Formats: sequence, structure tokens, C-alpha cells
Amino acid sequence: MVTPNDDLVLLEEHPQQVSVSLVNDVKFFDRFNKEKLEKVLSVDALSESLRAILLKQFLSKPTNRWE
Repeated sequence: MVTPNDDLVLLEEHPQQVSVSLVNDVKFFDRFNKEKLEKVLSVDALSESLRAILLKQFLSKPTNRWE
């Protein structure tokens, strides 16, 4: 069982250097960065639901809703 005091240990880095931080960055902040989105979408272990969301972002064009 995992407890709040347990250490989080990185066993190995992803070969393509795709981190949870990068995934969150393209999902929430840098939403239309095609290079980052391609890198994240290239990960086979990505869930299908997240892949669908990010693929939709990748295929869409940024809009400025304030104009």
C-alpha cells in the first residue's frame, strides 16, 4: 500500500523524454504547439481518451475569441 510519506522514485525516463509535465503543458497551457503535441501523440502508452483530446487539439486551429 502507498502512504503519503512514501518516496516517489523514477525507475526510468521515457526514451522520447515525454513527461507528465509535458503532457499537462500541451493539454492545459501550450495547447496549439504542434511540435510538443506530435511528441506526446507519438507515445504508444498514451490512453485512447487522452489521445483523442490531444489529436483534436492538434488538428484544430487556434482562435482568438476576444476579437
